[in-house]
Amino acid sequence: MNISYISKKARIDDSISYEHPIRIYGNAVVKAKSSIGSFTFINTGTTLFRGTKVGRYCSIGKSCELGAFDHPIDWLSSSPFQYNMKMHFPDFAENFSQINFNRPRETIIGNDVWIGSLSIIKRGVTIGDGAIIAGGQLSSMMYLPMLL
Repeated sequence: MNISYISKKARIDDSISYEHPIRIYGNAVVKAKSSIGSFTFINTGTTLFRGTKVGRYCSIGKSCELGAFDHPIDWLSSSPFQYNMKMHFPDFAENFSQINFNRPRETIIGNDVWIGSLSIIKRGVTIGDGAIIAGGQLSSMMYLPMLL
């Protein structure tokens, strides 16, 4: 028996894992190698980027970005032409060597976390159990402990 609800408009990668029951509404996107714990609710417009791990009993508001990638800020340019030319500019004929841009592998959201609408949790951040992230926040610290 399938006791989870995943909207027909949602885009869910085949490689994700999840525990029943979950709820994914509207046009939410869950990208490759992500996982979602039971009783978690993900609202419309939210994107879980590759490798994002969400615990159990989480509430994620509208239009959030979890595990969002960033750009290098200490290079010649922040443009992906330096490190991801083929993906972003596939029709550009000139080929030159690319620089490896190392990014953290995963973003971890603990259990019973409430993330308000329009929040951005950058790639590599760990949010502890029971944390509350107010709507419209940018969380770029590497670890956010539970708030008391």
